Amino acid sequence: MTENLTTYTEVDPNSTITVSSSRVTVDGMRRNAYEYICKDFGEGYFNEIDISFAFYLASTSKDGCAANVALSNNNEGKLWLSPIASFFIFRASSVWKVYYQVGDNDAVLIDSGFSSDTVYYARMRRAASADKIYFYLYSDAYHNNLIASANDTIDAGWAFRYFYPVMSSNIGYGAAVDFDGYFEKFDLGGNIASRNGVSWGSISKINGTAIGNISKINGVEV
Repeated sequence: MTENLTTYTEVDPNSTITVSSSRVTVDGMRRNAYEYICKDFGEGYFNEIDISFAFYLASTSKDGCAANVALSNNNEGKLWLSPIASFFIFRASSVWKVYYQVGDNDAVLIDSGFSSDTVYYARMRRAASADKIYFYLYSDAYHNNLIASANDTIDAGWAFRYFYPVMSSNIGYGAAVDFDGYFEKFDLGGNIASRNGVSWGSISKINGTAIGNISKINGVEV
């Protein structure tokens, strides 16, 4: 089910964020500002993680700009105050790069060379209390065309409380590095309505194996 973003708390001192029910649009979000939307789901809510969304990177963005989609246990938009699991999007020398970040470690590159003015799709997955977390990037809404993926270790005891559909980085230089784009269709259950045009409810087998006998896909428990 797509998240209703109008139920989220918005912190937007520079009026760069516009929120509708399914999309958050940013226009001129600065890298050194506290700008985000956030929702408190309760302590330990995000133990099992399966989050998918779409994102659009506008060509009007400036080199050095950044944006994050993050899980955290801090509700002040300060990524460095608690362990996180996030996608981190950055532009340098006119090249878009997508990273992931886990815990308090440095961001790790997933892939680069993403086109401006194009919609991409992302997914973050982790089985409950697992010590592995997975990040995926796709070119299509049904997640058929994988662009790149990555995984990393995560403390099995971590569970997250707050979800940020978009947030600035709150660090670095600021006024000249505006981020423009949007993030939309957040599904916190990872649900995809169909695959290759066939609804999931009509699929009984994958590669000849009955759905009920499948325990993992790409190493992730299902």
